[in-house]
Amino acid sequence: MSIEKEAIGPLSIEAQQRNRAAIERGEEFNLAGSFILEDMARHLDRDKNPDEKLKTYCEFNLEIDGAGITLYSGIIPIQPVSLSTGPRYPCLVPGESKELTLILENCTDTPLEGIVQISPDGEAMVQAQKKTFDFESGDIATFEVEVIAQEDIRNKESKISIEILVKDEDEYKILRKEDLVIPVLDASGAIAYQALDNCYILETNSWRMRLHPTPPMEIREIENKITGHRITGWFYLPQLGYPFPDVGSEWSQKELGVKLENNQQSARIILSKDSEERPGIHYKAKYCATQDGLLQISLNLHNKGNSKYDNLGVRIGGWSNERGDKISVPLTKGLYQLVSPEWTGRGQIPKKPEYYEEEWASVEVDNGNSLVGSVWSHEDIQSIQLARRPMVPTLEYKLDDLSPGVSVEKQLVSLVIGQGGWQKVRKVWSQTRSRSIDIHEKPPIREDIEVGFLNVNEDSFGPVQSVLFLDKSRVNQVRIQMEIIHREPIEASGVLRLPEGITASKKEPIDFQTGDFSIEQPFLMELEISCETDCGAFCEGGRIDLSFLDRMVTIPFTTIVYDSQANLNYGIESHSGTNLYLVESKDYELGVSPSYCASLVRFGRKGENVFYDTFPEANPFIWDDEHYSGMTPILQGWSIWDWQSAVPKEKWTIEKVQKGPWYGYEMRTLLEHCPEIEGIEVTISHLLLQGVPIVNSCMRIKNRSKKWNSIHYGFRGVPRLGEKAQSEIHTVIEGKRIAYKPTAVSTALRPDSEEGWGAFHNQETNQILGIISNNKSNRALSLSNGGEQVQWITLKDDARLNPGESKNVECFFVVAPSINMVHNLKDMRSNSSNRQHQRENL
Repeated sequence: MSIEKEAIGPLSIEAQQRNRAAIERGEEFNLAGSFILEDMARHLDRDKNPDEKLKTYCEFNLEIDGAGITLYSGIIPIQPVSLSTGPRYPCLVPGESKELTLILENCTDTPLEGIVQISPDGEAMVQAQKKTFDFESGDIATFEVEVIAQEDIRNKESKISIEILVKDEDEYKILRKEDLVIPVLDASGAIAYQALDNCYILETNSWRMRLHPTPPMEIREIENKITGHRITGWFYLPQLGYPFPDVGSEWSQKELGVKLENNQQSARIILSKDSEERPGIHYKAKYCATQDGLLQISLNLHNKGNSKYDNLGVRIGGWSNERGDKISVPLTKGLYQLVSPEWTGRGQIPKKPEYYEEEWASVEVDNGNSLVGSVWSHEDIQSIQLARRPMVPTLEYKLDDLSPGVSVEKQLVSLVIGQGGWQKVRKVWSQTRSRSIDIHEKPPIREDIEVGFLNVNEDSFGPVQSVLFLDKSRVNQVRIQMEIIHREPIEASGVLRLPEGITASKKEPIDFQTGDFSIEQPFLMELEISCETDCGAFCEGGRIDLSFLDRMVTIPFTTIVYDSQANLNYGIESHSGTNLYLVESKDYELGVSPSYCASLVRFGRKGENVFYDTFPEANPFIWDDEHYSGMTPILQGWSIWDWQSAVPKEKWTIEKVQKGPWYGYEMRTLLEHCPEIEGIEVTISHLLLQGVPIVNSCMRIKNRSKKWNSIHYGFRGVPRLGEKAQSEIHTVIEGKRIAYKPTAVSTALRPDSEEGWGAFHNQETNQILGIISNNKSNRALSLSNGGEQVQWITLKDDARLNPGESKNVECFFVVAPSINMVHNLKDMRSNSSNRQHQRENL
């Protein structure tokens, strides 16, 4: 038998020279010797880096009776005394002091006695001091040290010199010497440095990025310093194509050169290396912490060779273990939010850039307590892969051809790390693209599965999610439309269950198969549906059950039953010379008065007005010298207070309006007296649904002047249920149902914009007035308690109008049987695009 040995890495072997021997059966052969690690061997913590390949090992080549075998012995380099700190990555701001814990561990097999010498290196951050230790094998010793960053400190990378000396017989010998970087965040708010564990750190006041010092040199962790939330994994080392490797890449296998840059505007880590797969290409991956707190990642390629490279691409992505709770994605049809446990977005959100309205996405954890947003470039983007897990997207870009001597740089992604919601990410996107967005408006919020009902016989109703409108007096042709966010076509089996008192031409429950449907192809189904004669106006209990291969979904819906044959009466009452225009249907009435500040004066059961009513008087009330009761219009110039508005001076025309089963009045004026907004045409309609206590109120404004204008507009009024000044207020704020019991304290409740509903409940009479805003893009609705004497309903929006431009604000008032019914009707809307009204001048 013969043995040949070879040391790999910073390692040498001392062994006996007897490398050949003859071994009898049952005998042993022992080769004694020693491994000696050189000083340059890097310490390796297998607990922190269990997957890192060893750089130091011995290779034994054995030949036994002519047959060869190779054995390996890996050597893990460790420091005799390990040194770490608590916190792991200390960081200060000018003027701050912090207690720092030095942690020493005896990694040898013998007791150690020694001294730790601590001294400042450059600008003084610590007092020179000595600490002694005496510990057994495996023991830990800790020392508290105060570090101080002076107000006028100049060096962002201040250091503390640490020497560990151990006692060898009667003298102390230096065992280890380290420079501990204590980064100081100055006005730039960002710093790049190499930490004690050799990792490269990019840090701001709110987040910290850790990049691994050995292959794969990827981001291993991003920590939100405010909340402590961390994203760990292997991600965001750019890969070159085409084609892209299935696993790993040239760059993930290389030890890249590292350069740290710190200046007054930003901090950067730059990784660089020459390519072997594409000779002549010099690769630079740049990680930049900007002054405004973004993490920007870009790639620079320089062709220093003699050959042209075409068909180039870059992909950035990776893997992380953390799962977000909600992902928001701005697609062409709205802002889609995915929250279901089963569908994280990986197979649902489209990859093609043409589906995206804007180039950003956000992932939230713990209701926005931690936020990771991504903003990418719209130029040359080829593919976008988004999901709640991993929380970082995979992006692919096409690059320009690279001729000899030419460089190309591509901004790949900007990460928004912090707290908040998707609005924060969208704002960064708008600044990146130099696009102005109205902070008061939001894109429509969509869900990954939506069901809309359309009454084919009556187009005055829009395709309303979760609300089905039916006419009691005829057979209704109903179209059910299902839309889904799913990248590939998918099938589902479904069951439709109608509320009690509602019947269909098919036997119930109604089973159906969707066939293939996807983001590009919705599912449609038509039915004939009838209502029984004793069916009420508000019907609950309807639902659609959908069964996908990997998900079960139940979608409840509410049915509103109106009666096109119910009695309908128009009338005019005159009070002290002021006309009140009425429309009555069944037991309910609506009354408006153009000469009484264009107010919706009455609504409710006959004799039970749900609004405070002093018509035709405009008396002093609370802080108003003249208070017009009911729901009156808000029309204010941008810098005009409400009491300065001159709406009562405006002259309004009025006409009867019918829009399908909606009957009421439309009032119109061209503003002449309201300061700053002269020349704005205002059209107000209040329409009662036939036989049902629901009023659709809409204000449309159009700039008829020749100048740009800005305006506050909407409705405001005082609810009064059963002559009681205060009622309990119900709504949703920050995702939670609120039941506010009024006191003498003034307060205002502003529902979440995507909810947009509220209700006043008189618990003594059990009267309920619901308000549903159609302006879901902002928090237009406000429900206020003004003390013991008054409560307010305010629906107000802001508009900036060029000449000829128009906008509208719309809501519904409903006398509801329950608070839950108001909540169920929150998505109710009319088909405001239908202008086929029947009109009659008055």
